[in-house]
Amino acid sequence: MLRVLELRKSYPQRGIVLNGLSLELKESETIAVTGPSGSGKTTLLNLVGLLDRPDSGEILFREKLVNNYTVDEAADYRNRQIGFIFQDHLLLPYLTVMENILLPLSARQLEDDEYRVKVGYARELMERTGIMNLSSKYPWQVSGGEAQRAALVRALINKPSLLLADEPTGSLDAANAEILGNLLKEISSQYGTAVILATHSMTLAKKMSIIYKIENGKLVKI
Repeated sequence: MLRVLELRKSYPQRGIVLNGLSLELKESETIAVTGPSGSGKTTLLNLVGLLDRPDSGEILFREKLVNNYTVDEAADYRNRQIGFIFQDHLLLPYLTVMENILLPLSARQLEDDEYRVKVGYARELMERTGIMNLSSKYPWQVSGGEAQRAALVRALINKPSLLLADEPTGSLDAANAEILGNLLKEISSQYGTAVILATHSMTLAKKMSIIYKIENGKLVKI
């Protein structure tokens, strides 16, 4: 599904971060990328999600070269194919949990019937993740673990082919980290969503099917 070929990326303040990194990801596959802070985990996710551009190399999604997409093409790719979940849940405080979850739909022109189907799918995912009873609450009224589960549902609302998860349990306690890690694995299995997970936690990484670490700007399989 995804092929990353010889990616290189550097920054003026940090120097070379990725140095010829390559990666292949199959449909529905789950992989973890580990490594210390500054090793390039977030950079890799940002490049795959077209939030940033590589200095050189190629990113192919289902055999289409995507890293030369225009701004509009990149936005459409992210909206239709990619789900994001970060360490901070990034829920908007003035929207309810349900409104936050449905927010990505505003970027698409959906017919009424399509919208109703999406709302039904949101409810299904909320039931699956144990937050259905929080739909009318605001982010400041729920726990950190509950907010992160809402962020996961929001990331899945458009049925992405690929979920990019950047330290999604970094701000959670051990119990909530365990819950979210299990949900990532189970939802990938149930809905066929591929996952690239960047994490410091080897406990979380072991829930994925393949584990890599970044060393000297390249991926090494563990």
